[in-house]
Amino acid sequence: EKLSEKLSLAVPKEDVTSLNTSAGGGLNSGNTSSYQVQLGGDFRLVRRPHALSVNAAFAYGGADLPNDTSGMVTTVQNLNARGKYELFLSDMDALFLATGFRWDPFAGISRRNNGQIGYGRYFISEAKHRFWAEIGYDLTGTKYRSIKGKSGSVPEKSSEIVHSARVFVGYENQLNDFVTYLGGIEGLINVEEPKASRLNWENALRSTLNGNFKLELKFKLAYEAQPVVSGAKKVDTVTLVSVLYSL
Repeated sequence: EKLSEKLSLAVPKEDVTSLNTSAGGGLNSGNTSSYQVQLGGDFRLVRRPHALSVNAAFAYGGADLPNDTSGMVTTVQNLNARGKYELFLSDMDALFLATGFRWDPFAGISRRNNGQIGYGRYFISEAKHRFWAEIGYDLTGTKYRSIKGKSGSVPEKSSEIVHSARVFVGYENQLNDFVTYLGGIEGLINVEEPKASRLNWENALRSTLNGNFKLELKFKLAYEAQPVVSGAKKVDTVTLVSVLYSL
């Protein structure tokens, strides 16, 4: 069966165009002086047999630490971004290419770039309800930096290239006219050193406030079995409450 014939079968049930921008933050004053802001956005475009999704999230914050006379000190600083292209072979099968970027100096990551290729299988593929799994290959390059701490921790190596087998399961469901759940878990199995594998897990609940405005509660977890930077913790978590504007 020719590829062109397969693509001709990929007639969309419903194409999708969506854009969400988000902003949130917090402020403490008095005995505890601190602030944090979060900005983000995600875009998805489906014109079968093609689909494109892009998302980014930036967080920044500071605090007036006890016994520190230098004023506000930066305590939160990270940027995560990802882009993904899918080519549907049928309504339920797709090949994909993806790329990502992470900047997280407090985790000892000066920059991390990765590329992915693989196959995805949709078990449910509707505009308001999606459930799918992916398998593929991930190539990640990381440039490390020292992190401030009691011991002034430094990385065991300045940079690293990692080859990983990738598995992912994602689920999105507009539960009703007001509440939507989005979630996914990704495993990156280091093929050269399995004990140094990574895990990423993300969950979000979105609730409609009024018109195009939504309230989002998001929880993200990143796990590295063997952090390269001595003193860095294996688990990073982020809990965010944001207001979204949807188009």
